[in-house]
Amino acid sequence: MRTRTAFPVVAALLAAFSLVSSLSAEAIAFSHGFSHVNAPQADTFLQSSSNARKDGEWQSPAVTYWGPAANDVPANLTYRFDFGAPSAEVEIFASLASFNFVWGNANGWYGSGTGSSSLWASKDGEDYTLLLNNPMPASYVDSYLTYSNTLPLNLLGSSSLYVQVRMQVSGSPNGSYTTAQFSRSSSANPSDVFRISATTVPEPSTYALLLMTGAGALWFARRRR
Repeated sequence: MRTRTAFPVVAALLAAFSLVSSLSAEAIAFSHGFSHVNAPQADTFLQSSSNARKDGEWQSPAVTYWGPAANDVPANLTYRFDFGAPSAEVEIFASLASFNFVWGNANGWYGSGTGSSSLWASKDGEDYTLLLNNPMPASYVDSYLTYSNTLPLNLLGSSSLYVQVRMQVSGSPNGSYTTAQFSRSSSANPSDVFRISATTVPEPSTYALLLMTGAGALWFARRRR
């Protein structure tokens, strides 16, 4: 009789496994990106900006980016992303550029100003964790850094995420170009210069359904005896 009761148990477990696989496939609850700062969807989740402006350079097609609007004043961009459920994993791709034309002018480059940039994230919009720091380069004219990684555990478990860019420049023209930049790319760029995707935790009802499936298998096995 035990041999016969194994079949419904196996069938129920297979059904539960199929359910888990289906839920896993649907777990990517949020995805957003843009290829340049003037793309239609680039400002969709921009919550606030301070002393920041979009710049375009002389190239054709133009190179575009966010940068500070004025010298010696902190510039901030804050994005808020709502996932609809607590996050289990979040991946971000973002790029920063910082320049030092003081060093550059002394070594055969031409330009004006210095700049620094950094990338931060927070679950509540109050306490921020540093993800990427790109300070003014000390021994070269420019520094291009990219954050392409999953977020640390302390930034997971919330249904919202705040991503903040901080920049500051000094002696920069801030018109034809600026010396701290976020999301620098060609306006004809075919791929994302910024991207975020989130996997969320299954709802409590999902676990309840799995428990019910297991309990049903055990009950049916007992009935078969």
